[in-house]
Amino acid sequence: MKPIRRYKGKVILGIIPARGGSKGVPRKNIRLLAGRPLIRYSIDLAKKCSFLYRTVVSTDSKEIASVAKHCGGDVPFLRPKALARDNTPMVQVLKHAVDLVEKEDRIKIDYVVLLQPTNPLRLLEDVKGCVDKIIRTNADSVITVVRVESMHPILMKRIENDLIKPYCLKEIEGSCRQNYKPYAYMRSGGVYVAKRDVLMKSNSVRGKISRPYITPSGRDLGIDSEIDLLVVEQLLRRRRKTGEYAL
Repeated sequence: MKPIRRYKGKVILGIIPARGGSKGVPRKNIRLLAGRPLIRYSIDLAKKCSFLYRTVVSTDSKEIASVAKHCGGDVPFLRPKALARDNTPMVQVLKHAVDLVEKEDRIKIDYVVLLQPTNPLRLLEDVKGCVDKIIRTNADSVITVVRVESMHPILMKRIENDLIKPYCLKEIEGSCRQNYKPYAYMRSGGVYVAKRDVLMKSNSVRGKISRPYITPSGRDLGIDSEIDLLVVEQLLRRRRKTGEYAL
């Protein structure tokens, strides 16, 4: 039986979901990025998270499982194909992993940390910050967000009778982005932390009380296209070369 590692009295499980059927970027989770498989960045980060009881990789792909194990990942099961479809809700993937780990280790998880492999720029401080905040505030979830300016809702428009009209907020002509109010934030996808019972009983990753953990612009970049791969690769190479962590 695996020794039970607790953080502030809580058992926290990390989960890295990596299905094999990526459409936008084929074999995305194991594509080489700055010389390393994409999934390795999440596995390496999880190893630094000493506050996590365990981090498992959930995949339906034998190829991804093999690469993840080679990178030092914990792959105790293969996810059923029914939980690896394009429209499979993430909450079902997480519940499956929690259920298997609890049965295998004969423990009760308190919190679940979702580390999507498509966000390799997040840092240890982001994961720990989210975990500390959910424990401190007793929220149902804590999610990383980033402040947006060039994509602020005030810039969004609708077209009605061939006329441009505000989508939701009126834009004052001549205003600069520093004056866009209220500030707007977007989920970055970097880190999600949720209470185990909210996940398992309410079928929700967010729950009713979801709090933000704000990360700097740059660490929010995820990979959904070939262009994203090129951009993130350059940032990773710069980080490796200079030791720079605050992008």
